Amino acid sequence: GTMNFNHTANAGALLGGKIIASDLAMEDGRAGLENVLLRLWTFLDGNSQEMLDHYYLGVTLSGQKLFTDYGPEPIDRMMGEMIRDRSVELLTTSYHPFMRRPYGATGRTHFSNILGFEQEGLNYILHTLSPKGALFHPEKAFDAKQRDMFLHGYDFPPGRTALQTREQPWAAEWATSIVDEKPLPFEITAAETTRGNFRNPPLWARVYLGQTYALSSQDIKGGTADVWAQWNPGEQAATDAEQLSTLTLRFNVNKPHMVKTGGGMIPYSGGIATFQYKSKAIVCTKPRSEKEGTEKIAGEEGLKSLFSSVALWSFHEPLTWTLYVDGKEQNTFPLKLKDTQRITLKDGNTYVGLIPLPATNLGRDEEIVIEPGTAENLGDRYKTTDMTITPALMVNSYNLRQATAVAKDSPLWEKINREAHGGFIIEIGDKAEYGSFEAFQKHIADATLETRWEPEVLTQHITYRSGKDVMEMGFCTDYAQQDVHFAVAPGQHTKAIPYRRINGEDPYLPAGIDRDTTLTQQGTTGRLEKNGAILELEPGRKGYLVTELKNGVYAGYNPLPDLSTMTFTVPGGVVVKADGKIGMARVVVQPASGKLWINNAYKKEQLTEAGIARRLLVFGLDAAPVVTLNGSLLTTAPEAVEIEGKPAYAINLE
Repeated sequence: GTMNFNHTANAGALLGGKIIASDLAMEDGRAGLENVLLRLWTFLDGNSQEMLDHYYLGVTLSGQKLFTDYGPEPIDRMMGEMIRDRSVELLTTSYHPFMRRPYGATGRTHFSNILGFEQEGLNYILHTLSPKGALFHPEKAFDAKQRDMFLHGYDFPPGRTALQTREQPWAAEWATSIVDEKPLPFEITAAETTRGNFRNPPLWARVYLGQTYALSSQDIKGGTADVWAQWNPGEQAATDAEQLSTLTLRFNVNKPHMVKTGGGMIPYSGGIATFQYKSKAIVCTKPRSEKEGTEKIAGEEGLKSLFSSVALWSFHEPLTWTLYVDGKEQNTFPLKLKDTQRITLKDGNTYVGLIPLPATNLGRDEEIVIEPGTAENLGDRYKTTDMTITPALMVNSYNLRQATAVAKDSPLWEKINREAHGGFIIEIGDKAEYGSFEAFQKHIADATLETRWEPEVLTQHITYRSGKDVMEMGFCTDYAQQDVHFAVAPGQHTKAIPYRRINGEDPYLPAGIDRDTTLTQQGTTGRLEKNGAILELEPGRKGYLVTELKNGVYAGYNPLPDLSTMTFTVPGGVVVKADGKIGMARVVVQPASGKLWINNAYKKEQLTEAGIARRLLVFGLDAAPVVTLNGSLLTTAPEAVEIEGKPAYAINLE
């Protein structure tokens, strides 16, 4: 089943089993909690199947918190806390306080979620954690609309969020600083493996948060927004979705299909493969690999055009941006260009650069056309209405553009299905990085793009030199695709993208590291390190490390119920070490205050094993720490001991 359904089902088994006193139901629920929810959906890789599905992930988080709040046994509640902590970290680290939005490549969502109008449970959870607030128009009624789009989603409504928050907060107080006070720029790189044969290497998701913007992508996803950017051109944090500007990208057949979702998905019309490095992305596109799929989308009129589209969205009246081509301001559209020309956009203190990749010429009367957008129905909640929205501008790069349809028996179909490709390079920047728009324009003008088509292996080789960075990528157009959940068949991702390099090096995470952000890290290498904190577990054991710099708080996790040695070193020389093999544990240290928050739990069968940890030893403190153990403040100071000639404080775990 899906991630959200698994959570609902297992909560029903475990918690419902408790209500009806069914040991068998509880046994099923407990097995699912550990093996499906904790090990698979939460910690198998560095991302989440539903990151970032605005409504589905909210449903999942609601289910996750039930285990934290109502788990029958301490081990159940501890597993729930591990799941909740990790899921909330996905939200808090991906949240940009200047836009008041979380970011990530999006699989299933409503397009009104992308634009920021329709807010879901994710925003409600963040709103409970943010001292500054994370909602647009919280005072408006649940059924309120803006530009005919709902302001609130119904899958995880705000009332349910409030009820669940009353039980206990969604995160520890120290973790709330990650929402509004995170350091910018901020980076996230995460492995995605939870569906299909996408391991060794995995698929990769990336998010980059600049001072005024966000750029996010997954290298191959096949969702509503595989790659998209958003920014706030104003001087203050956004308080309304209409203050935001947005960039989305898709491959299109005959007419733009950028918006309309059914079941949270935009129908798959062509492949998108992205190599993102910080605020730069090479985005390659292609038609579907099978003639039948493209013909079906083209409909009765037949296939007349194939093109890659960047949609630029703004609801400012008048528009706040100015568009330039090769450094010259443009005000009259449509505008016809060559694919060698460079497009820049100035919108407040945010700057956008677009460089078209050479698109395979299948017969076209124009290469690039910048024109006003096409109105499109939103679908899903709006499918029975005439509700449409329109991009302010679209940049279309054509493979095919002709007045007559391609004949069904045309030899051109072979080239369409196996060779055709196109795309764009996207760069985002802001005043904090470049000082001025003129400097950004010069940066884009000085960047060099080299491409080489290798027909023997149907691969486009791309080298993009931008400032001090050299991005290299191969894109094979002859990989197998599928139409459900992913735009690439299992195991075909390495064929689709045979290589990526940044300055000659692998741009992604080393083996054993699943997730790395500016503040957090997750992996099985046995040693995690972030911002001066070091977490050491046994190699092969899953470790998880979270740092919060504003208040100087460091959290080390043994997040699975697998016994492991554990040593946690934090800045200032404080070291926390288990005196044996510890079970599932979270150790939080604030060295400046001498405070520790410790939660741990063993499975029943682990309690009889020899060599399990009975104490945590704390080195490097001048005075006894203030300890909260499993939610209770210890009223007796930890015992001062000497271990191998070194003074320490011993905290009993029993």
